[in-house]
This record gives sequence, structure tokens and C-alpha cells, in this order.
Amino acid sequence: NLRPNSTRPLWVDSTFDEFVEALGEEVGGDADAQTRFGDMAAALKRLSNRYLMLTPDYVVLMTRTFVTLEGIAASYDPSFNIYTTALPITLRRLVSPSTKEARTNLRNNVLTETGELKWSELKELLKTTEQAPAEAREEEEMTLLDAEDSNPSSSDSGFRPLEGLLGSSEGQCLRRMAYDIDLKALFNFLASRDARSLRKQVAIWLAGKLDLRHLASSSKSVEEPPVGSPEYEKLQKQRAQRDRRALRFILRSQWNRLHFRALPSLALAVLVFFLRVSGTALILILRRFLRRLRRGVVAVVKSPVSFFTWLGRRRDQQVLTS
Repeated sequence: NLRPNSTRPLWVDSTFDEFVEALGEEVGGDADAQTRFGDMAAALKRLSNRYLMLTPDYVVLMTRTFVTLEGIAASYDPSFNIYTTALPITLRRLVSPSTKEARTNLRNNVLTETGELKWSELKELLKTTEQAPAEAREEEEMTLLDAEDSNPSSSDSGFRPLEGLLGSSEGQCLRRMAYDIDLKALFNFLASRDARSLRKQVAIWLAGKLDLRHLASSSKSVEEPPVGSPEYEKLQKQRAQRDRRALRFILRSQWNRLHFRALPSLALAVLVFFLRVSGTALILILRRFLRRLRRGVVAVVKSPVSFFTWLGRRRDQQVLTS
């Protein structure tokens, strides 16, 4: 719209990249729009003054519903984030399409005809992390590890998006892709230099699990009794059994399809992958230990100084009062 906020707008064609840039400026410049659905809708409303967006009626009704639900949740929890809350459910729906066309599209976007993963698409998702400066990546790693320090079990949410999916009817597409995947090509890539960012994420997770504080809290934790009716617990056990049965079938099928000549190269790729991940995890654990040691030394050094400073102030106050 060449005449924004006018009663006689003048619409001209625009490119997709131009609209994406304007959308990024509108939403990226508003911190609330990145955490609140209502503020995001308001940002789109402001953007509609410059770009013509035709919205179906049901989308408007869904937007009003989400804004209302978000307001109710925010009144109970001011830090409520609708995006992070909906992410696990979105992930489950993403890997479990319901229509044949959607299953075909997901399979074609993830795997090639020969069963190899399309790593180029995955690398596009990780491009920001790979191109970040070394200092920023190191600070991010230490932040993730420090989050484990504060509360080792805080990352465990109540909803697990992939729990019970592999053995259910919704996991048909996921089972098929796991059956068609080429294990040799998978581990060859994971052991290569191109998968450094993926190995780093696995190493960060492994370093958090091998932390002494995490292990101590896990050993002291008492198993809580199951919550729910006996029918619910029975259903959970049935889901776990179906998942294990589906996983055993996939692994047995992958083993039967492997040729004897391919086993040494596959074993070598798996060994290189685990050695690189464990080495990176060991380095992260040592860096975290040194960071804790430095904090402890600083605290010990500051304690006498702060004590004598307090003692001097107390003595000055007594002299003034006397």
C-alpha cells in the first residue's frame, strides 16, 4: 500500500522477500510479539496497513480463541508463553501427518529415494548456530550447562511429544521412515565434519546427564506413585509395550538388510561418532568443573573481605554513637 492509513489505498505488487523482510521488522522489533500471541496478532494488524492480507473467517475466529485462552492463562501465570507451550504438540503433529499426501511430502522432505537423510535441509535449520561467533557459541553452551546446575530436573516437562507415538496408528509415517533410513549413510554423516553442530548438541545433553549434581539428585529422588486411574496406568503400559515392539521390529529389519561386508564400515562410523561425542562431552564437563572451581575461589576470597568491611562499618557506627 503506497498510501498507508488512507481512505483511498493504492495497492501495488510486492515480492515475497519484501514481505518477509517487513514481517521480520514488525515482529522482530516487538519483544512481546515473540512471546504473546495477542501482540503478534496486533503486529500483523499494523502490517496490514501496508500489505493486503486476505484472511479466511475461520482463521479470525481461531485467532480470537487463542487470544482469549492466552489471556486466561496469563492471568494465572504472567510468564506464560503460548509458543513454548504449544511446541511439543506441534512437534507431534509434524511427525505424524494424518493424510497420505502429507505423509508422502514429509517422507520426500526428509529422505531421498535411497533412504539417505537430506542433510542440506537440516543444515539450513542449523545455519544460524553454525555461523555464530565462537564466543557466542561458548557462552550458549555454558548457559545450557548452568541451567542444568540450577535445577537438573527442570528440563523435564510434563508432556513428552514422542511418547507412545512409535507404536500407535499415528506413528505410521515415523515407523516407515525409520524402516527406510540407511543406517550406514546416517552414521557416516554423523561421524563427518559436517555434523559437528549435531554432535555438539548431543555432547551438551550427555554432559548434563553425566554431571555429578544430576547423578546425585537422581540417586536421592524417590519414585513417586503413579498418578491416575488404573485404566490410565494400564493404557500407559500398553503404549510402552507397543513402542518397544515397533522399535524391535525396526532394528531387526535394519539388521537383516545389512550386508556382511558393510558391517565393518558401519561399526567404524559408529565408533568414530561416539568417540567424538564423548570427547566433546568430557571437554564440556572439565570446563564446567573449572568454572565452578573459579566461582568457589572467588567466593572464598570475597568472604573475608566482606566480613572485615562489615566489621569496620560496625566499628565506625559505634564510634559515632558514642
